[in-house]
Amino acid sequence: MGNTSPKLNGVEATFWHVDDIDWTPVQKQRNADGTVAVVREKWPIMRPDFLSAYVHYDPGMVVRRHGHRSNHLVFVLDGGAWIGGDWCTAGTHIHVPLGATFGPIVAGPHG
Repeated sequence: MGNTSPKLNGVEATFWHVDDIDWTPVQKQRNADGTVAVVREKWPIMRPDFLSAYVHYDPGMVVRRHGHRSNHLVFVLDGGAWIGGDWCTAGTHIHVPLGATFGPIVAGPHG
């Protein structure tokens, strides 16, 4: 039957630690009380065929319903948010397939 391994020559795993990547602010809003909330992202991998993002939402941040041009995976690591009407706490895993819409996202009191 031959070799059934998916291994490709020259293709290797890459390793990053989020502490080694700078934050990039990607969206800001001014809240009714005058404070500013921000969405910040770190991108370990940004290629035309694949994006990996580590995202932080300040408390109360709102991101409108939107879509992505790829499959999208959300894993809530800390805090919580209302996502499309569902309260999502740390440990929540969400798969948003290519073509699906997502949100709105409303960050909770701890981001």
